Amino acid sequence: MVLIAAIGAVALQDFTEAAAVSFLFAISSTLESLANARARNALASLVNVRTENAHVLNENTKEGVVLPASAVMVGMILMVASGETIPCDGEHVFGTANFHGMNHVMNALTSLHCTFNKTVKALSSKVAQQSTSRN
Repeated sequence: MVLIAAIGAVALQDFTEAAAVSFLFAISSTLESLANARARNALASLVNVRTENAHVLNENTKEGVVLPASAVMVGMILMVASGETIPCDGEHVFGTANFHGMNHVMNALTSLHCTFNKTVKALSSKVAQQSTSRN
């Protein structure tokens, strides 16, 4: 389309218009390349945020077990120590937490910064002991 506009401008001997169309096309192409590079980098940083392992509470022994994050099933209780990345989606069921780790994911896409705190009473005393001993 830009080529047709440039050829038409040259045919009408409006060389300034042909140059302007070509220049604007070059700028738009450069901006598109920069936007694609930024999106590619954001997606690459998301891959780096992913955690490989999850600390899961064993229902029978009430002790923590390390599993691959891909093996975590719905209904399992995870134990996340201070500074760890949360390996999967879930519901906060015990303790006080300052959730800013997930913002690394959001920050990679949107450059927004937000932190929120949450406190939940203990699930059980055994779980509370296990959780505090890991920190």
